[in-house]
Amino acid sequence: MIDRQRAFDEFVTLVGIGSVSRKEAEIAKRLIPTLEAMGATVEVDDAGPKAKSDTGNVLARFPGSAPGAAPFLLCAHMDTVVPGEKVVPVVSGDIVRTDGTSVLGGDDKSGIVAILEAVRTIRAQRIPHGPIEVLFTVCEELGLIGAKHFDVARLSARRGLVLDCDGVQELITRAPAANTIDVTEIWDGQLVYDDVPIRPEGGR
Repeated sequence: MIDRQRAFDEFVTLVGIGSVSRKEAEIAKRLIPTLEAMGATVEVDDAGPKAKSDTGNVLARFPGSAPGAAPFLLCAHMDTVVPGEKVVPVVSGDIVRTDGTSVLGGDDKSGIVAILEAVRTIRAQRIPHGPIEVLFTVCEELGLIGAKHFDVARLSARRGLVLDCDGVQELITRAPAANTIDVTEIWDGQLVYDDVPIRPEGGR
């Protein structure tokens, strides 16, 4: 059984730890010993300097209990949008809000808690499973920067779930991408790009 109170308490604790993009070290320091206490081996990769964060992505590995079962990946991100450095969670029954001075950070600490509770539950109930890989990334809110600098060759899993949406009955299989655009302008009959006049094509 899922321990609802444990998950709730852990969520309140985690949202109280500021972890805006590029400042995820404190939440990582909390998660690493938590994962180790659950029986995982934990590594932190070198994405930190590349993403200009104060920590790298956190990768935890739990051994499987079902011989021959394929490994599976569970992933969430550690960072939040701003303002989120001094979060004061306000609990009213089973509802958690902030004091109004910051975001709550439920995106994506709810995903982190769901992963931790799921792993605890299947291991406590001795539900047969393959190896579980848990990946917590940095700088997702800035454009998946931590994930882009993660070496996927470090993963054994070829299937997994990223917990980062707002509905328990929703599964997202694809999403729009972002493109960069170079802007040019026509000035006095000439095409200008990076302040260098270029003969316009088509006589425009």
